[in-house]
Amino acid sequence: MTPAHMIRSLLEGMANVFHAGYGLIQNAIGKPLTHLSCAVNGLRENAILASCVERRQCFVLRLRLSNRVAIIAKRRSVVPSGANDMQARIHDRGRGPEIEGARITVYDVFEYLQSGWHATAIAGLFRLSSQQVQAAMDYIDGHRADVEADFQEIMARIQKGNPPELLEKFRASRDRLQQKLAEIQQREPEGAGHLGGQ
Repeated sequence: MTPAHMIRSLLEGMANVFHAGYGLIQNAIGKPLTHLSCAVNGLRENAILASCVERRQCFVLRLRLSNRVAIIAKRRSVVPSGANDMQARIHDRGRGPEIEGARITVYDVFEYLQSGWHATAIAGLFRLSSQQVQAAMDYIDGHRADVEADFQEIMARIQKGNPPELLEKFRASRDRLQQKLAEIQQREPEGAGHLGGQ
């Protein structure tokens, strides 16, 4: 991964957080927002971040230049690129029912729904479209008894922890690593290999 990819991922993550916050605001007031104004030097100064927000929010951004820099975003009636290319579906590749195109299972979505999370916040957390989260919710509604039973089994397995033979392998591996580190430290002269050591 190049630095440019990392920066783009960071900016897309910021756009996702913005989108999740927008969903919470919209849910709290009970109706869709037609525009949004806020102080936003970052969007005015960073065209890539602005395009990420536009694509994620389906907003056309108009940046107002004045003493107070503000963004006015008008809701577009289009679907983000790629969101409608494929209908969101649930499939099973052996790990249980999961959202096609993601490695997120319906149990991941179910856990957050049980904790009271809004669908938009779940979409932001897992970097999913609202259609993908809705597909998981529809699956959960259509298979509620099975999903709840499987989820309880998963939680019991997590609570139980790893089997003793696996824990022993972890301990042995950790011991070997600590032994190698000790050998390396004994071979290094005092202060060598440490930043700032003179």
